[in-house]
Amino acid sequence: MQVETGSQMTTETTEQRPIVSGFGSQATVADIVSGINVHGKTAVVTGGNSGIGLETTRALFQAGAAVVVGARDLERAEQQLAGTGRIEMVELDLAEPDPVDRFAETFLRSHSGLDFLINHSSINPSRYLHLRYTHP
Repeated sequence: MQVETGSQMTTETTEQRPIVSGFGSQATVADIVSGINVHGKTAVVTGGNSGIGLETTRALFQAGAAVVVGARDLERAEQQLAGTGRIEMVELDLAEPDPVDRFAETFLRSHSGLDFLINHSSINPSRYLHLRYTHP
């Protein structure tokens, strides 16, 4: 990482150490959640309808959690999550503040609490160069 110190740029490094988790490169999501009781827990997974977010959604649901997926495109999310089980999907576009507020309001109306917030969504900066934040 380069850091500016006054008028000079210096390079700093951080020592990398392995994380000892007990799981290797061949571990599956099912391996990781095996033995974890999440029955009665509520999870919100942003981006939970594709990639690692989809696998996280499936694993939490199979482990017994109530899962709410925040997705920019609900139709696409429904297609990708078809056959997974009773997973709630709510529109959520993190690039704009109003959809975030609507998501939160919808969640609060139908859930008494949140146990896990798993943020898997991302914003493609090139798509949102026009974004202007005017939220109070």
